Amino acid sequence: MTNRPIESLTRLAIGNADAQRKINLVCGASVAPLTNVRKARHIQDVFDLLDEFPDCAGYSNNRRGRIVLPLDSEDGVQDMLYFMLKPAIPDLVPETPVSGPTRQYTIQDFRSPLLRIVIEAKRTRNKTHGKQIKAELNDDIGDYKNDPYCDDLIFFIYDPETFIESVTGLKNAVEGDHAHNGRKLRVHCIVQR
Repeated sequence: MTNRPIESLTRLAIGNADAQRKINLVCGASVAPLTNVRKARHIQDVFDLLDEFPDCAGYSNNRRGRIVLPLDSEDGVQDMLYFMLKPAIPDLVPETPVSGPTRQYTIQDFRSPLLRIVIEAKRTRNKTHGKQIKAELNDDIGDYKNDPYCDDLIFFIYDPETFIESVTGLKNAVEGDHAHNGRKLRVHCIVQR
C-alpha cells in the first residue's frame, strides 16, 4: 500500500496553512505572534518598508469596495505609515512634541531613537501647498538640525493629485547633508503619487 495520497494531502495542507498564514499577516489577523517580522536595523530597511506604501494604499482603497483607511488628509497618511512601520521598528514613537530653536514646539510625526531617525509625513492639499511645500520642508530641516538624537530626517510626501510641479527640483532642494554647529543631518525625501 502506497502513501502517495497521504503525502499529497500533507503537502496540500502545509501549503494551505502557509497561504493562510500569509493572508493573516496581510490582513492583520495573525493567529500566532508575529515572530518572523524582520526588524529594521538600518535606514535602508526603512526605505524598503516605505516603498510598500503604494501596495498598502491600494489595498486600503480597494478592500471589498470601500476605503478602509482614508488617505485624503495628513492624519490618514500618518496612520498608514504607523501601521506599516511599527512591526519592524518596535521603538517607533508617534507624534512627539519637540522644542524648536525659536522655543516653539513642533510635532514630530515619528521618531526611532534606536535608528536615530525622524520621519515627517506630509500630504499635499492643493496646488498652492504643492508650490509651498519646499519652504515647509526647509523649516522642518531648521528645527531638526539642532536635534542631537536625529541623524536622518526622512520626508515622506503623499502627492496623489500631483500638486508638486517638480519632484526632482524638490528633492534637489532639500536632500543631502545639512551641517550645523559641527553636526551633520542627512535629509531624505520620498514622494509617492
